[in-house]
Amino acid sequence: MNEDGDFSKYKDIFLKCCVQQSDQTFYNLLTQFMESEDINDFKSFLEYNIEIFQNPHFHPKARELSSILLMNALRVQNDLSFQKVQNKWFKQIILPLHTPIKETMLNGLSSQDIHIRNVCATTIASIAFIEEKTWQQLCTVLLSNIASQQNDIYRISGSIRCINEIFNFPIIRPESPPGNDFPELIKALIEILQTPHFDQSTLVDASNALIEILKQYSHFFNDHDVINRILEVIESIFNSGVIIQNNQIDFYQALYNLLFLLFNFCYGSIEEHMPQIVNITQNQISNTTGMFKCISLNIWKEFAHFEIGLEKKGQQTKELACRAAPLFVGHLLNCLIQIEDPTYTGIEDPNVITTHMVAASALKEFFTCNSQVIFENVSNFFNLIYEPDWTKVHAAIYSIPCVCTLPHSDSVRDFLCKVLPFLITHSGPKAMCLRTKDTAMWAISCILNHYGEIAENDDNIPNLLTLFSETMDPEVPHIIMNRSCNIFFYLVPRCNKVFLDQNFEQLSSIILNRAASLKNFEYAAKPFTAMNALISFCSNESDQHVFNLIQVFFTLVLNQNESDERRSAGFRTLATIFKKIPEMIEPHATSFGAQIMSIISIDNIDSDLWACGLLALTNLIIIAKSQFVPFIHDISNNLYKALSVGEDEKLIRTSLDTLSKLFECNSEQMGQEFDNTYELIIKFIEIKPPQIVIPMMASIINVFAQMFGTLRYFEIETDEKINNMVKKIIEAGEFCMNSNTADSQSENDYELIACIFYAYYNLFVGLQNKKDYLKFVCAPIFKFVEFINAQKIYNDYVLGCLYKLLYKIGETLTTEVNVKLNKRFIKNLISVGMKNSENPRLQEKAKELKVFLEEL
Repeated sequence: MNEDGDFSKYKDIFLKCCVQQSDQTFYNLLTQFMESEDINDFKSFLEYNIEIFQNPHFHPKARELSSILLMNALRVQNDLSFQKVQNKWFKQIILPLHTPIKETMLNGLSSQDIHIRNVCATTIASIAFIEEKTWQQLCTVLLSNIASQQNDIYRISGSIRCINEIFNFPIIRPESPPGNDFPELIKALIEILQTPHFDQSTLVDASNALIEILKQYSHFFNDHDVINRILEVIESIFNSGVIIQNNQIDFYQALYNLLFLLFNFCYGSIEEHMPQIVNITQNQISNTTGMFKCISLNIWKEFAHFEIGLEKKGQQTKELACRAAPLFVGHLLNCLIQIEDPTYTGIEDPNVITTHMVAASALKEFFTCNSQVIFENVSNFFNLIYEPDWTKVHAAIYSIPCVCTLPHSDSVRDFLCKVLPFLITHSGPKAMCLRTKDTAMWAISCILNHYGEIAENDDNIPNLLTLFSETMDPEVPHIIMNRSCNIFFYLVPRCNKVFLDQNFEQLSSIILNRAASLKNFEYAAKPFTAMNALISFCSNESDQHVFNLIQVFFTLVLNQNESDERRSAGFRTLATIFKKIPEMIEPHATSFGAQIMSIISIDNIDSDLWACGLLALTNLIIIAKSQFVPFIHDISNNLYKALSVGEDEKLIRTSLDTLSKLFECNSEQMGQEFDNTYELIIKFIEIKPPQIVIPMMASIINVFAQMFGTLRYFEIETDEKINNMVKKIIEAGEFCMNSNTADSQSENDYELIACIFYAYYNLFVGLQNKKDYLKFVCAPIFKFVEFINAQKIYNDYVLGCLYKLLYKIGETLTTEVNVKLNKRFIKNLISVGMKNSENPRLQEKAKELKVFLEEL
């Protein structure tokens, strides 16, 4: 490319695109220049765009796009083109042009065009990252711009935006601390907040810059004078009313974000400022409406949630939310009455944020912090149920879910027992309006979810099932049907099985009729959840009725004219049926499996339909086991395809789980698929991005575990494949150790840890004659077990898998690991199980292991 040839052509394209405003063409041009082999091409490209941007006579669009191209040339990206630029040209071209580009962009901060100012700010932030050691001087220049009385409003706004971009830059990690004028920068930004002549975007930028600085340098804010000043400014802005008059909702939210971050990062210093925070928020709750009120209400939900989080981590709290609960409970309950449009009695749109919705969420968080105060007020507030005004009745009903959460108590249970008949009445034909009916049904499902035993009252179950029958009528709105299915889902496990058996045909007919009438994709699958609950909890007396449903659901899933949502739901019900009546299914398993394979093997199948089909197929494999040996190759290929082309998390997880069951149920025959499965999964781990691989690690390791199980049936050396699989398991353990502590664990963590233990167990089973290799593997195993003990990251399931593994290690290696098996941390983990009186089976396993190790 040269001036007379391609580069001249580039100029023509550039000017043409300015007229057409084609940003994508510019991106393509940028890529072309960054990948060019000629160093002069890229230099000419940068210099030309600097020239365009500096010339005020060029078309504004041309200047804006030139600034974007310069920004993208410097912006830190992880794509290949940027890496080429860094590797080839960083020192030769980009570094020498930093100064002219930076000066150009600093001048651009005064542009009247907000788009140009914003692009310049982002470009300077990119340079601040590259010139890491001089970023403090850049902040000094920007502070000077903000503080100077001489500068116009545009330069100040651009400089504030730039500060915001620098501290929001995704990768910047300055090596050196901020300069001596940093407190002045914080002070200047605080003062900007109450300068009325700035537009909302500048005020939001100033707020967000303070938030990011607070996150990174909270010690500058742990000063009572700084906290006082921020609170004074926020209170002054709110009291002026300007922010509401100008409808500056984004700025209002940004100030509350700043207030919450102050509470969070300065928690140790915030207590003496709480009276002022209470006063600010109470005034705003009392004097605002709409989204402004919602934002004000939400701050106390966030405060309470923060302290609840600290308690869950075992940290001491100041109980600020607990003490604030009596001050706010009246405000919050009154908000439940304040319906935005009292003339509208239809069903509420759940996607629209309302004051009563946010108030109820805050009450729920407050209940966790101070259940006594909230419960006493809610129980008194519920007396509004007798009022003739539907908005007050609705408010009374809406308050009930606020106490249907932890902590549970007998007093709340007794209260809900008395409340439930009122809710059933307001859910039925005597409901005051659709709004109260919908809310009452939601409240019932909340009660049954947390206090399901309440439903076991002799009157409640028949009344609730009558309600279910009425609300499954095709004329009833979809959302009411949705609520009804939720109630049924929670209710059925509490029902007498004899009652379910006697009414099975009637209930299943009601569900099928409603399902057939639904065309709305959003609710199409909901009746099937009710059907699945009915199938799961009826007794064996209904087995024939359950079997008779199979043809109904195969007709549904085989019908390509049906929606994918309904067909997927049909597969889930088939999976439930297969699991419920395995003896009746076994003679037909291969026939059913062939029908499923005919659907999930077609090209371009919907990923959810594919996953649900595999779920049903997996249940058949578990039932029929060896009957599927002739189909192993076809099923495996289908799973390999799903893992190769699928990006959907559900499909990938289900494919891995099906593959695991295929190995487990046909260990000897699946040896033929060992190499193919190994190659595919290793490729999956190495090619797929971490955000896909990491959530799948438990399922991946479970497949490895079942693959190890096949090693019993054929001779194999501890070759590279086995070593690599073990390496991946060790890496998964290290991932747990690097990312997990007792206060950050989740159910997914427990599942992964249990799968790691199970995989090691099967490794010992499959390679029990390779003792030297197994001794080598013991080192990472015991290191991981020691970590689990130290961080207390275990539950009953994890301990059960661990005890099984330790027993197998001792059984296989006997005295060679005697010392390791009697380490204090292992004795402690065994004692945890022995003391668990709520799980007798685990307790027995722990005792057996203890005796075995003592004998060893």
